[in-house]
Amino acid sequence: MALKSLVLIHPARRIASPLALRFSTFHQIQTQNVATSSIVRFSSTTSAEPFKPTSEGEKKREQQRLRRGYAIGGSVLVVWLSTHALLLWKRRNEHHDLNKKLPPMNLEDFVVKYLANGEVKTIVFQPSFNVANVYLNNELENEARKTAYQMFSFAPDRFARPPDVRFTYEGDRDSLQKTLSAALKAFFPSGGAPNYEFEIDQFPSYRELSFIIASTAFALVAVLLSK
Repeated sequence: MALKSLVLIHPARRIASPLALRFSTFHQIQTQNVATSSIVRFSSTTSAEPFKPTSEGEKKREQQRLRRGYAIGGSVLVVWLSTHALLLWKRRNEHHDLNKKLPPMNLEDFVVKYLANGEVKTIVFQPSFNVANVYLNNELENEARKTAYQMFSFAPDRFARPPDVRFTYEGDRDSLQKTLSAALKAFFPSGGAPNYEFEIDQFPSYRELSFIIASTAFALVAVLLSK
């Protein structure tokens, strides 16, 4: 009986051995696939690591470009505003100096003494100060004073000299022109009123604006050339 059992068991072992071999080979193939996949994953992660410094460098360069753009914009804005403030401060100082040297009169006295007599050549109204600067008909004296004053003034060329007479008026340009026209009609009801030029001195003038643009452009070039 023991021999029969051995005979029966031994062929079973022979039959099971090919299955075991197949299972072992399948297990080996799976382990090899897992190993190769882990190697591929490891190689992919290791190959991606060298690109990290490149992305960090690009971020740093982008931050530098942004900081440079902010610096350029801030510099241009500061120069633009500072030149405006400087020229406005200069205008206010000139206005205060003129008030001390040549105090303005009221509008009625100006019309009676100068405008109705035909002595007025140009009226330059400054809305920001509620004052009008008046230039009289004295060509030789006015031209000499204009040449001397024009070298140190940012005012436009056509009235770059101290005025001869000044008067105050609180209003806008149109209302002042209407008031002057009505006053001349009262003095000359039948016509023949004297002619005069009327101009507005607004801030900034053409010369002041040219100075602002030139200063801003110079500051922009200086910032762009700096490292």
